[in-house]
Parts: sequence; structure tokens; C-alpha cells
Amino acid sequence: MNKYRLLSVLLSLALCICAFAAVSADDQLTIAAINLQEDQFSSWCALGYQAAADAYGVKELHAISNGDMGRENELVNTYATQNVDGIAIMPASETASHQTLQRIKDQYNIPISLLNVEMPEGFDYAVGSATTSHDALGRGSGEVAAQFIKEKFDGKAKIGIITFKSQYAEPATERMEGFLDEVRAVNPDIEVVAEAEAWVQDMGIQAAGDMITAHPDLNVIFACNDGGTVGTVMAVKNAGKAGQIFVFGIDGGEQQIEMLRSEDNILQAVTAQDAFQMGYDTMETLIKYLKGELAEDEIGQTIWIPGKVLSRTDPASIDEYEELLLSSK
Repeated sequence: MNKYRLLSVLLSLALCICAFAAVSADDQLTIAAINLQEDQFSSWCALGYQAAADAYGVKELHAISNGDMGRENELVNTYATQNVDGIAIMPASETASHQTLQRIKDQYNIPISLLNVEMPEGFDYAVGSATTSHDALGRGSGEVAAQFIKEKFDGKAKIGIITFKSQYAEPATERMEGFLDEVRAVNPDIEVVAEAEAWVQDMGIQAAGDMITAHPDLNVIFACNDGGTVGTVMAVKNAGKAGQIFVFGIDGGEQQIEMLRSEDNILQAVTAQDAFQMGYDTMETLIKYLKGELAEDEIGQTIWIPGKVLSRTDPASIDEYEELLLSSK
């Protein structure tokens, strides 16, 4: 073998070794991804988590807290003792979770990235976050509802609210207040006659059904999240109130798209979050930080991802969002 041939073989071998080392290093990077619950929104967030992990060759360990602080505490402690490289998490609470996560960061020095909340004040455990303005989500649906109520009910609607304050107080409150601010700006005589709690579909069916029974003059319901919206639409249909009670909501998915296109005319509009992108950006921020690829001015920042209003009166908005969902699968 001449020296040039030998040099070529050695160079090829060196390149293979470098490539193997790079792959091995990526394989050794393990991130725990914790979601809040099992609904369409969380499922799309999870797909975003996984897509970013796959794109960077990172191993993901997935879990769900079900919005329970005890369960969340158990999960983060378990992952910390397993020496994961980082934790991406949708916190169970915008207030109580911060103390748990700060302790994990301080005790184990594990970087953490947040989903669906902005960077907390007074805590420094998180390397970044990705979310949508909850106030803006409520206002998006509120703008559509304001015009609908003005035209359909001459500005005098009786409104019920399906919220999730007991599970996630801050975003639920911001969404509700944003919605009502927009509606009242156009229709100062609207009346909020009832408020109930529901954040998954079955709860929404029960809560909205009870509300409809208790308030026969109800004509508009605003549901603050994914499961609440789907459950409320089903409750209106079950009660035989299609054409009498109209629903506005938050979050978008395959079920909401079908309901917006349905001839029953119950669901009028939702403001959808780009849950896939939120999950992707949360995971990517953490991976880049761990790899030393996150710019100094990007550390500790919130990535704001705008929502999108999907309205029955704007079929193109529904079609565009459906294409986005299909492209994310």
C-alpha cells in the first residue's frame, strides 16, 4: 500500500471515528419531557417535543403529571435521580411549580425548559420557555363573539363560562377576562349568568350540561380550553339546544375543526394555539442550551407564539390550520 493510499484510509477511518463519536454523544443526551394531561392540545405539544428530540438525535423520556402537584414533584425527583440531562415541562401550576423546579435545579444542577408559561419572575431555574399570551387567546375568540352577539342577540346575551381555574388559575383567568373584555367593549349589556370548572372532555359535558339545565335562558357559552370546548359543544348537542346556544372556545384540533364545519352551527369560533411549535421550541431551547448552541441573549427568554382565530364565518382559516396540523404529523 503506497503512502497516499494509506493516508486516504487513515483519513476515512478518522472521519468515521468522529462521526461515531458525535452520534454517541447525542445518544447519551437524555431529556425528560413532562406534559400536563391527555387531551388534543397536550398531544400536539408532545409531538413537538418528540420532533425536536428526533431532529437533534436526543433520547426523550415522556410522562404526564395530570395537573397534580404531588405527581409532578414525584416525576421531577425521579428523573433528577436518574441523572437526565434536562427537563422540559408544562408545569402543573404557574406559581407552586416554580419552587419545586427551582429546588431541582439547585440540588441537581439540571437545566429546565418551560412549556405554556412565560419565564417566572424571581426564579432563575429555567433556560427558556415557549408559550402563547393567554390574554390574547381569550381576546381572539372574544372579538368574534362580540360581533356575533351584537348581530344575533342585539348585544344582550346571557353567557356561561367553562373555565379551569382550580387546575391552572392564572391562564384560565387571563383567557376568561380577555374574552369578556372584548365582548363587553361592544356589548356592555351582556350578563355572565354562570361559571363552572372543566378541563377535559367528560368534565365539559357534565359541567356544561348542568349549566344548561340550571339556566334555560343561556344563549352563549365560552370554554377556556381544549377539553372544555369539545365537551361543551357535545353538551349543547345532547341537550337539543343547537340553534339556541352558541359556543366559543380556546384551542384547536381535529375535533374543533370538525365541529366548526358541522351543520349543527353550535361551535362558532376558537382561538387555536400552535401546540406543536410550542412543544418543539421548548425542547429545542433546552437541547441547544445543553449543547452550548443557545446564544447568550436567548438564555432565559420567553418565545411568544401567536394564536390563530378559527371562525365558522372564515372557512379559509380552518383549512389553513388543518393543513398545519397535518404537516405536523
